[in-house]
Amino acid sequence: MLKTKIRTMNSTFPYSGSSEQKGMHGEIVTSFLSFEGEDMIIVGKGIKCGDKLEEMRRQFKIVDGKMNLFQTVGNVTATRILVRQ
Repeated sequence: MLKTKIRTMNSTFPYSGSSEQKGMHGEIVTSFLSFEGEDMIIVGKGIKCGDKLEEMRRQFKIVDGKMNLFQTVGNVTATRILVRQ
């Protein structure tokens, strides 16, 4: 049996620039949104990771009609592939 729990938070961003919001643990996170070609990049500074604050980089990229999300915190990168239903 596999069971996962994912916390979700709502974020509002301008089309470019920065935004300050509370993180999952109540910390203040400053996020910067930009575009590299057709890819959307969000960099969050001040993400609580264990007992320290880290930077998180998320890259949203469309590949073969699927949205790929590459998320990096520290030296760890995860990939999510989202398919339209």
